[in-house]
Order: sequence, then C-alpha cells, then structure tokens
Amino acid sequence: MTACSQSSPPAASDPYANGASYSWAYTAPAGRLSALSLTPGENNLYFEPILAARNGWGPIEIDRSNGEQAPGDGRPLTLNGKTYARGFGTHAGSELRYSLRGTGAVCTRFTADIGVDDEVGNRGSVVFQVYLDGVKAYDSGTITGASATRQVNLDIRNRQELRLVVTDAGNGKSSDHADWAVPKVFCERPASGRLDTTFGSSGRADVGGSDAVLEPGGAVLISDTAGGDFVLKRLAADGTVRQVTTDFGGPDAAYAIARQPDGKVVVVGQSGNNFAAARYNPDLTLDTGFGTGGKVITDLGSLGLEAAYAVAVQGDGRIVAAGTTVQPVPEGTPSSNDLAVVRYNANGTLDSTFGTGGVVVQRFDPPSDYSVDEARAVAVQPDGRIVIAGKADASGGGRSRLLMRLNANGAPDTTFAGSGLIRGDIYSIFNDVALEPDGDIVVVGYEGRYFGNGVVQRYGPGGALQDETQLQFTADLFGNQNVLSDVLVQPDGKILVGGAAYTPPANGGTGLNEYAFARLNSSLSLDTSFGTGGKVLTGLGVALLPSGGEETPLGALLRQSDGKIVVVATQSARYWP
Repeated sequence: MTACSQSSPPAASDPYANGASYSWAYTAPAGRLSALSLTPGENNLYFEPILAARNGWGPIEIDRSNGEQAPGDGRPLTLNGKTYARGFGTHAGSELRYSLRGTGAVCTRFTADIGVDDEVGNRGSVVFQVYLDGVKAYDSGTITGASATRQVNLDIRNRQELRLVVTDAGNGKSSDHADWAVPKVFCERPASGRLDTTFGSSGRADVGGSDAVLEPGGAVLISDTAGGDFVLKRLAADGTVRQVTTDFGGPDAAYAIARQPDGKVVVVGQSGNNFAAARYNPDLTLDTGFGTGGKVITDLGSLGLEAAYAVAVQGDGRIVAAGTTVQPVPEGTPSSNDLAVVRYNANGTLDSTFGTGGVVVQRFDPPSDYSVDEARAVAVQPDGRIVIAGKADASGGGRSRLLMRLNANGAPDTTFAGSGLIRGDIYSIFNDVALEPDGDIVVVGYEGRYFGNGVVQRYGPGGALQDETQLQFTADLFGNQNVLSDVLVQPDGKILVGGAAYTPPANGGTGLNEYAFARLNSSLSLDTSFGTGGKVLTGLGVALLPSGGEETPLGALLRQSDGKIVVVATQSARYWP
C-alpha cells in the first residue's frame, strides 16, 4: 500500500499471502513514503501515508472491497446499495495505523461510513473499533451483512495516532469483508500564538534550562546546570529526553549553547571562577578533538567571578564566548567586573590573532569607580565583526545598557557609533542581540529601577538608532518588571521577543514571574494578529542568571522551520505561528 494517490500494492517483497489463512501485514519502510501533512480542512485518509497495516485475507484494498487473497481483486466499495469511490476494503483481523501529527493543522474529528460489503450478501459478522493513542475510543458492536450502514464521528483533538481495527465478532472470519468508506480526518489551523497541544503533554514538556537551540527534525538541545555540572538535554520531537552530564571539577554552571553547521554543539559557562566550554558530537558524546577530552577551562586571571554568558560560532569554525571577569586593580581601588570576550580556534586553543592572546577585557569607567560590566549576548556579522550586547555600570552608579562592536581582531570598531560602543540610560540593560539581513542590529532588554518596560531597539550598521519601542506584558504598577531577554528575526522580517513578566504579590500572595513573548512587525509595532494583541503569557516559570539575576531571565525563544515557536524556560512549550 502506498500514499500520494497511488493505488498500487506494496513491492513484491512484501508478503501478500502467508499461510493458509492468507493473512497479510505491512509496515512502511524508512524512506519509502514521504509523509503528507494533514492540513486545515478535510483530509481523506486515501491520500495519507499508512504507518502499518495487517489484514485477515489477502492485502487491504484501496478504493475496492477486500475481494479474495490476490491484490486488486475486489469490487467497488458498496454498502447497502450505495457505492463509494474512496475507502478501504478490509477483512476481519485487520488494522490500519496513521499518524495525526499534521505540520499545518490540529486534527479535530474522524468520520467514516462503515459496514460489511454488499459482495458477501447477508453473511459476515464484524466489529469496527477505533483506537486513539492506544486507547479504544469507538466500538460498533457486531455488524453483519444485513445491518444498516453505520457512521463514525469521533473527536480526535490532542491525539497523536489513529488506529482502525476490525475483529471477527468472536465467531470466525468467514465472509467478514469490512469497508471503511470515505474515511476522513478534519483539521483546523489554530489561532496564531495558540499553544500547540501536539507538543509534549498538551503543549508542554517538563524540560527546561538556561539556553537552547534547534536541530533538524524538530529536536531541541537545551543547556542546563544540575548538581554543579554542565547538563546537555535533547528533547526529541516524539517527547523523549536524553541527558548527558559533564563535570569540569566544579562547581560548574552552563549558561549558553550554540550549534555548529556540522551538528556539533558548544556549551559555555563557568567552572569555579573560570570560563568553561565543552563541545559535543551529534550523538551527545564529548568531542575529543576539542580542548582536553572535549572540555576547555580558561583562566583570565580573575580575582572573583568569571563566567561566559554567551557564545557564537563563526563561519570559519572559531568560537566566540563572552561574559565577565574580575581583573586586578590598583591598591586602594574597588574590585570590579570587566566585560570579557574570548575567541577559541576550532580545536579549543585560544586564537592568538584575537585581542591579547585570544582575550579582550574591557572596562568602561576609571578604576576608581566600582562597576559591573558584562556581556550578555554575542553575534558575529558575515564580515567577521563581533557585536556584543550587555551592560556597563554608569559612572556614579546604576547599570547602563551597552552595545559594542569589535573588529575581527578584537579591536574596537570605531566606525560603529564613532567610538565602537553605545551606552544607554541609567538603570537599563541589553540582554540579547540579533542581526538582520540588511546589516541592522536589533537588541532587547529593559529599563527602569522599580518597575520596568521591555525595550526593543534597532540600530543601523553604523550604530545610528533607527527604531525603538517599549513593551509591557503586565500592568505598569510599582514593582512590576517586563524584562526582555531573547530576540529572533523571522525570515519574513517580523521579530519575536521574549523574556520575563513579573507581577508583584497581591494581598499577601506570591508574585508571578513567567515567560512571556510577543511578535512585532518589521516596524517594531506589535503584530496584533498574533496571540492577544501581539503578546502571549506562557505560564512557564523563569529562572534568573545568578549574577544580577533580576535583570536576566534564562531560557530561549526558538522558531522551527515550519514556523512554530518553541519557548524554553523552566519548562518548554510550543506555539502556532
């Protein structure tokens, strides 16, 4: 049996007759069938690929009655004098299995006309059954050749597999020619921004972490920390989870992940007070061609906290990690955090052509001023220049959002904003950065001391501010925070932004800190066709970066090739585009 409007039987190697009962079975071999998407509207199962099938007498027939044991020997499907152009002719002891995972729709209902085919007259006695995800959802009771045609009309929302079964009613299978006539699956396209209930358990998976990337085929790779070690998790498309743990000698923490074109992934963070990085093969084993056994620890000479919060892989395979370090200062001056950027060669050694021995450390205020300077995001332009987003404490106190660009050798790019960097207002921060195809740079973060607005800004290639918008997910009340931490530019130019929406406790209750996201038009206005006025509150809890944690939610906002949106926070969820 095949799909795509073909009524030819399986290849000759598939068994049509096996033993005296002429039983028959079929399983779709890997690669033989190209699955067709179940799309919004009416889907006739005739056009959908069959996962597996079996039959009690010869092969199941397409658009014909069962006939005898040879393929194609049936007659037109006929139930109580009515002829059907579409359907399946089966024989008791039969089963047909289908996936309900449509890429363009959610399936809501299955319908079919059922009965014993007229070709056996009043003989035959069968029972039709429908199973959804392995649970029986319909049972016709005994139907004979003299019975009236029955109609199946079954709710299949939130189900993943459909199984059509015919039994012999317990009295043997003589003349049990059973027809599934006009079997249809009805699907609908959910509203944009609605939870995709085909993902995980009703749209959610109990898997979260600090950062995530997508793999071809729909799997999600998630970096996380557990027990003071790096953790890498693969959430497969079918919901299964594989997890590996890497111990650097700790205490260790993983903060960011990037995927290489060859399928290998790099995870960065800290081990003790040093930068740490690990690279994994596609099978999640450590890549022994990177560093020492797949691991690299880089001591920048820090006197305190030293951590990589962001990572990007260049086109030439070199790896850029960015974060913070505490460098020695003159006696009598306060110890401060300085922004740090490290570039590794593909094998994990420091790239001596970058900065000083592969390292760039940047302080933005005099040593006499205490400051906490951090890189929170990094992106590499096609020309090799490196864009950094984060914060630089403003002179006189208070964090200040920072956007800077380095040349490929690590020197400040003075063609960007005249000095190589842009510093924003006090009590503000940038948490993520994305590059647009025309060279523009989009950054997200927030501003405000006690209540905050999410901030989205677009800068031209030379550093000039092009567009700006502010975003609130929760009401503008004392103590509320709307902190954007993720940005993603879609192929159509629309922009996804996400982060944490915090509502303070009311009436002595507990405050809510949940992941929220929005879709913006290319002009940075809200795309009101998405979610509720362009916004979605997910209800997923948000973990915060330990350093300055109230400012930087951990997690990721991803977009699949089919447009569906995956959110990774303390749990994961998927939404319709």
